[in-house]
Parts: sequence; structure tokens; C-alpha cells
Amino acid sequence: MKPLLVFVEGLSEMERSQKWDDACVLLYNKWVESNREQQYLVRTMLEAWYAALEHGTGVVPEDINLSTLTTILQECVLYGHIHHSSDLQYLWAICHILNISGSMFMPEIANSWDAEHKAFMKKGFELFHDNEFGRIVFSEYSSIHEQDAAHKSIHHILPSLFPHDTELERYFLRLYNPIRNIALE
Repeated sequence: MKPLLVFVEGLSEMERSQKWDDACVLLYNKWVESNREQQYLVRTMLEAWYAALEHGTGVVPEDINLSTLTTILQECVLYGHIHHSSDLQYLWAICHILNISGSMFMPEIANSWDAEHKAFMKKGFELFHDNEFGRIVFSEYSSIHEQDAAHKSIHHILPSLFPHDTELERYFLRLYNPIRNIALE
């Protein structure tokens, strides 16, 4: 399978240097320069979301410009909703964002984020139930044990989905690791 997140030269160095604003602006500019290609949209959207979510936690410092990050995130989500709402990567990203943070960064959906999340999950499952990754990420689970068993079934494809050494890709490798709190090589 091809990587879910596009590789951008210099991005991991910016993350390691705690220059999350610069990383998001770099990605945003790449997205605009690429004529708003879906691969840059998803990476930009998730990078801005991750930096905003982790703001002030030690992973991302307090001095980042949260307003810039949320503006980038909101623009990407809106554009993706209009132009890419049937793409695997976009649906995966928006479902993940809504599942973890609800409407935290998107006040315009404050009263409907749960319904939106369920609708995106259903659409993702309908469109991608034949895709090994799609079937797992768009399914609903009744317990963490059931979810871990499903994640274990895709463990072998994770290195191809997240092959680059960036903070965001390490986050997803940890998330989909069926053995919790085990360091990944």
C-alpha cells in the first residue's frame, strides 16, 4: 500500500526543532503550490490538527500560533469536505480528527460533530470495506480488545502506510500498534 501521508523534505527536522508553525506553513504552501492536491491536503490538515491538539503538552510548545494552526485546519477540512469527501485518506483523516477532538477546532459543527463523524465512518466503510486498511479504520468496535485485534490484523502494512520518520507518523504507528505502550523500532 502507498503511504497515507506525503513526505515533505525538511518536515521532520522542523518537528524535532519544535517549529510546528513553520512545518504547518510549509505544508500549507506545498498544498497551495500543488494546486490543492489531496495528498498535501491530508498531511497539512493532520499536521495542523496534531500541533493544535498537542499544544502546550511538551510535544508541542506553548508559544506556537494556535490561531494560524486552527485557521489552516479549518480551511483544509472545508476544502476536503467539498472536494475529497470520497477519498480514503481524507475520510480516514477527518474521522480520526472528529473521533479524538470532536468540534474542538471547528466550532461551526459544535452541535453536529458526532453525527458528522458517524456519517463519515459509514461512508468510509461503504466505500472502502474491500480495502484492508479502510475496513479496519472505518469499522466500529464494541471494546478496546476488539479494536486491538483488528489493529493487529493490519500491523504488517503499517510500515508501508507510515514509512517516514516524522512525529505525526510515529503517532499513528503508536496508535495502530495493538500492543499498547510498546516502543516501535
